[in-house]
Amino acid sequence: MKDYKNCIAVIGDIHGCIEPLKKLYKKLSKLDVSVYSVGDFIDRGEHSKVVIDYIIKNKIQAVRGNHEAWFLEAMDGDVGSFRSWLQAGGTPTLKSYFNDLQDVTIGGFKEIMINNGHYGYIASLPLKFEINNVLISHAGKVVGGNDDSLYFNYEEPEKLEGKLQVFGHKPNDSVIYKDGWYANIDTGCVFGNKLTAVIVDTVNAEIVEELEVR
Repeated sequence: MKDYKNCIAVIGDIHGCIEPLKKLYKKLSKLDVSVYSVGDFIDRGEHSKVVIDYIIKNKIQAVRGNHEAWFLEAMDGDVGSFRSWLQAGGTPTLKSYFNDLQDVTIGGFKEIMINNGHYGYIASLPLKFEINNVLISHAGKVVGGNDDSLYFNYEEPEKLEGKLQVFGHKPNDSVIYKDGWYANIDTGCVFGNKLTAVIVDTVNAEIVEELEVR
């Protein structure tokens, strides 16, 4: 068996895909590592509610992605913000909580989310994790960026001396890994591709293994 000392696992964008998440987590649970998520675990896919419950139950440590940020804006903003969230992939999330959307109100939905703990959980998500020489965020730290850009940008990530950035947000067919710089691990599960996790040595700042499921 491999030695996973100083290692963590990081899962790419889930987007409501519960079955791939279960399959992947089953593999990860056999390793003695803490499990993280790069965010965007809600929206687009059909099972956001179940995914949130699963992440909380299994203590997967997630950062805030742009879809979680847009959800919060929808809950705390006006009708326009809510509609923008629905159009950006929030409709399947809403449907995962209701059988019939006809009488759903923003206030009613927020009350449900508060009562089941999902609103508070999403609101508490950090923008980043720094574990030894690894920086985890949703979209990557960029030169001149701010807090918002940590969960939404399409720029090349900043090269941090001696550190590895791990993020998602920008879907690709496979992991894009540049040794000593960054790893983009969003492999487009919700678009019919695979869900990927990487095992990262946080001291040496390198990926030692990739695991994927469909």
